[in-house]
Amino acid sequence: MTIRARISHEVENAVRGGDLVRRDTLRMAQNALYLAEKREHHSADDAEALDVLFREVRQRVELEAAFRADGKCEMANREAQEIVVLQEFLPPPLSPAELDALIERSIAQTGAAIPRDAHKVAANLASDLCGRADPRTVSALISHRLAAKADCPPETRTANAR
Repeated sequence: MTIRARISHEVENAVRGGDLVRRDTLRMAQNALYLAEKREHHSADDAEALDVLFREVRQRVELEAAFRADGKCEMANREAQEIVVLQEFLPPPLSPAELDALIERSIAQTGAAIPRDAHKVAANLASDLCGRADPRTVSALISHRLAAKADCPPETRTANAR
């Protein structure tokens, strides 16, 4: 069963069960998938659906942090509930050790040696990650690893990464 079909099935169950938070969250996810498909002019496969869901989770994490910082606990709790619902459709996240191993393998496969090669490593990793790690975190880890490998002084690491 595809992710889109699972979401549709769970929306029906949430409507029958009267779970408003779950129903609304999954309907927002359906809408985000629809908009992504419309933008790309084709039906989203599971990998693209995972990317959309991961973006939705990341947005909610950021909103939750902002609401908590502003003292809006009720809204932050709602975002936290939505995160839990969406995470049911995402694969389990990679452990730091697994992520490090994938990055090392990808660096070896691509022959990357300097921070400017980070895009090659990230492209090679894309299919392995597929919603299991935050792309921003992965990008930072790749840049850090390549900067350390190239023995760049700290002040030139960010300049070389661009």
